[in-house]
Order: sequence, then structure tokens, then C-alpha cells
Amino acid sequence: MLDKVKPLLSSIKPRKAVFDRNYVKMLMAGTSRRQNKLDLAEQVSCLISANLGRVGAARLVMIWCGSTEVFLQPTAIIRT
Repeated sequence: MLDKVKPLLSSIKPRKAVFDRNYVKMLMAGTSRRQNKLDLAEQVSCLISANLGRVGAARLVMIWCGSTEVFLQPTAIIRT
């Protein structure tokens, strides 16, 4: 089945990435330079709006393709 959808899937180009470099250390290309979570959320919102306008769509479908993040030791606040 992959051979049948390969031409379509090959034509799809990834969009810019938005993530916190403290959690995803190995990705570089197209990354955000913003520092806090609010800035990252606003950047995602802007990217969505730009894509809607670019294709002239009223709606779009998004697919989460996030990578595995680094392990964090649980802190006291998580235990309560």
C-alpha cells in the first residue's frame, strides 16, 4: 500500500517547527528562537493562521507528529 501513496506523501513538505529546546535537544532546522511557553503558543497560532490564508481554506486538519521528549525526574509538585 505504501507504493500507492508514495507519490502523494513525497509531495508533502514539513512546516516550521515550534518546540522548547530544553526538551528536544537534537532538532535544529526551522526551530523557534522564542524563549517562553506563551511565545511558543503564539507562534503555533500564527503558523496556523498563515497556513489557512496561504491555501484559502476555512478549516484544516492537523496531525501531531511530535518526537519522544527527554525524561524529567518528577518534582515535588507532581507528587501532590
